[in-house]
Amino acid sequence: MRTAAFSLLLILILALPVVPDDFEAGSDTTLAWVPFDPNYQTLIEKRKPGILYFYSSNSLELCKYFETELFAGKGVKTQAKKYICIKVNGDAKPDLLKKFGVAKGEAAIVFLSIYGKVDDTLKEKIDLKDFVKGLRKAYDLAKKDGRTAKTIEKNMKIAGKYEKRKLIAKAAQIWDELVKRFGEVPHPLIAEAKKKYDDLTEEGMARLKPALSEGKSTANQNRNATRRGASNISTLRQAASRVGQAVSRIKKILNEYPIPSITEAARTVLADLAGIYQSIMSEIARLEAEEANKK
Repeated sequence: MRTAAFSLLLILILALPVVPDDFEAGSDTTLAWVPFDPNYQTLIEKRKPGILYFYSSNSLELCKYFETELFAGKGVKTQAKKYICIKVNGDAKPDLLKKFGVAKGEAAIVFLSIYGKVDDTLKEKIDLKDFVKGLRKAYDLAKKDGRTAKTIEKNMKIAGKYEKRKLIAKAAQIWDELVKRFGEVPHPLIAEAKKKYDDLTEEGMARLKPALSEGKSTANQNRNATRRGASNISTLRQAASRVGQAVSRIKKILNEYPIPSITEAARTVLADLAGIYQSIMSEIARLEAEEANKK
């Protein structure tokens, strides 16, 4: 009975993964590892994707495989030079494990886009050839992201120059186009463009509201100015001047804030004022013609 029990114990021991006593998870120096940057600034600036390696003393067998078979494998170092390689002790960073969907005590390789977003996660052994192939494929996607990032950065730089020269209309057009075209891209400059455009819209609306209120009041005060016999040419010209000034104030704001939503907000009042102005000018022309005939 004891012999059978001993044999079973021996089988169980032999079945356990064999990891060298001197192996230490996270000890790999084959790749150029850097610390984790929560802002992903290096990835974005260099337009490189990331390899985020979580190691744990509780996953020695998988860590050993990752470090000795994959990271040190043929062709990996060459491909990894195209990446920002980040190494994190998962046992000491439970918050990061949770953020990237890695369980406590688990080893994982997380592939990051140039914006720090998760593209794929590896939590098990994989053939070296497949790993190298995956690195190439992920980098091809990153190159596309890099071209997009370059376009965004170039246009934001141009918008910044317009902004400094007070050419807000041109800057706003670029911000709007960037948000419409790349709104789903997690580049921080897209968030900046959206904020600038939204802030400009809010500022423009704040200036437009009192001008519209004044415009409505002017329209109501001069709506009946063209009733026959109620006004003379001098009075009508004064009314036309007031209406014209109200229109000019609104249009000045629209020129300073060339944003569709602001233009739309002013459309009804401007149309009303334009109609009143046209009626007044027509009445002035009629009265002037009458005076000319009398002479």
